[in-house]
Amino acid sequence: MLRARRLACAAAWARSASYVGNICQGKIDPAELFPFPTSALPQHVKESMIDARSAAKDSADSWGLLIPDHFGGQGFPHPCVFDVVSHMSADRYSSLHFHTLASFLIRSFASKEHMGRYLPGMT
Repeated sequence: MLRARRLACAAAWARSASYVGNICQGKIDPAELFPFPTSALPQHVKESMIDARSAAKDSADSWGLLIPDHFGGQGFPHPCVFDVVSHMSADRYSSLHFHTLASFLIRSFASKEHMGRYLPGMT
């Protein structure tokens, strides 16, 4: 049940190309997208979020993704983002796990039209 809930939340999160685009470009910190003070988050979750942004940006560079500038400033305020990240732990949900999940979700849940529009080169 919990796994299904996590996947449902992650799927909703993955539908936002602006969120993924901003993270990959390092334009925003994932912590900025939450509708509450991030001081309430456990330290290991904050560290995982920072590591995930770095891993995502490195991978975006290696994939040669071309993400348009109009992503700047947009966020993803849906609470499902917190629901996904809140289940991270330092050992089970490392930055590599988070990035692998992001890659899978980008490829699996975004339509080809959506992908071609926002993430050229991945369709």
